[in-house]
Amino acid sequence: MRLQKSGRWLVSACALGLALSLTACGGPAPTSSEGGGGDEQVTINYWGFAPKSTTADKYKEAFEDAHPNIKINFRVVEITDYPATLRPGLQSDSGPDVFPLAAGGAIAGAFLFEDAVEDLTPLAKATLGDDFADKFGGGYIEQLSSNGKLLASPFVGVTAQYFWYNKDLFDQHQLTPPTNYDEMKKVCDTFKAAGVQCFVGGFGGDLPFGGELMRTIANSIQPGYWEDAIKGKVSWESPVITESVDIMRKMQADGIIAEDAIAIQQYPEANNIFQSQKAAMIQMGSWYAQYDPKDVAAEAQKAAGVTDPVMFTQLTMPAPDLSGKGNMPQPLGEVDWGVAISKRSQHKAEAEEFVKFLTMTEEGQRFGCSVLEGVPTLKGVEPDWPNLNLSNPEQQEANIKQIISDSLTTTETRNRWIGPETAEAILQLVQGALTTQNPAAELAAKAQQMAKPLPGAAES
Repeated sequence: MRLQKSGRWLVSACALGLALSLTACGGPAPTSSEGGGGDEQVTINYWGFAPKSTTADKYKEAFEDAHPNIKINFRVVEITDYPATLRPGLQSDSGPDVFPLAAGGAIAGAFLFEDAVEDLTPLAKATLGDDFADKFGGGYIEQLSSNGKLLASPFVGVTAQYFWYNKDLFDQHQLTPPTNYDEMKKVCDTFKAAGVQCFVGGFGGDLPFGGELMRTIANSIQPGYWEDAIKGKVSWESPVITESVDIMRKMQADGIIAEDAIAIQQYPEANNIFQSQKAAMIQMGSWYAQYDPKDVAAEAQKAAGVTDPVMFTQLTMPAPDLSGKGNMPQPLGEVDWGVAISKRSQHKAEAEEFVKFLTMTEEGQRFGCSVLEGVPTLKGVEPDWPNLNLSNPEQQEANIKQIISDSLTTTETRNRWIGPETAEAILQLVQGALTTQNPAAELAAKAQQMAKPLPGAAES
């Protein structure tokens, strides 16, 4: 989601909290046999930036129907507040039993919480066999492991470096998705003349979406260089980075990036602008398919201020070659988030049942990918297509299948190797590009000084 940070660095940021009572995970409470088979009811607490608030009740209902003696209390936490909320919660007797962790370190990297979580390797082996890692896609188990311990079990994967577009608006103005900078400029000029914002991005705050666009630019200049810089294999002080800064500035000067992009955030402002059909394109990842179903699309439009929602077809398009060098940036991919169990939980058997249901069963995985917050992590699982209620089933189902297929073939991760220092370096690089006239070389030198590769990154 998820996420989103979906941060969500991950999935989308949650716009609403759930007013749910909390039961102390460390305090006295009734117990039951493993799997909730006893006569007494046990409540376990879930804190997290994902699933989003509009689907948390659906997860709760699906699990509780199968486990009537286990109740789930969801506390949805804004992604920007999550690290500051989670760490003290895990050190108290009123914190979560289960909670999501991500692959990268910028928001809630699993390795940052190794001291606070249970090793889920025994559960995975007992459920899926000794070869459990092979049952998941995309290196997901490795991404959520540290020192031989599985810190969180993969729930949803993520693919990114997509642009989503409003096909109805494109068709109305007889336009096709752009594949390079010149085409992007012409498309934006046409939309501007019609009073429609072409591309919307919210690059303010501390979420990474401005960095994601600059990474897309860099990958059109030299594919893979950005990730190598994150890992410390190459320097940020490079023509690849300075040219990326220059292109981003040109995009703003040419009206592709709005003047107020740095003043708004991707969630909720940019998201609301796109969902209300005031903009034709937005850069998001696989999690954005959550708005394909009619009911969720209607909710999103109402949240964006649309009184009478009108369904439209949103689809992904490949990221354009924004440098003109002939390189089409390819999708990025990794585990979006997994589910961990707190060492302080007094209900570990019940917590294990919840983790197992969500992440290690086809039922839980099919449910998770059917609400379209991410791609399934178990191989071979697909959404419940007949019941998705998509706005445009014929085109959107094929699009979602392509996203799932992409998740199995990506070679470059998204946030796996981005730690807090590097995340801040990227944020300042983007802000410097869009709000100052400082030379690109100066901004790149500052990024090199601030960035700090995560342990093991250079060897990966």
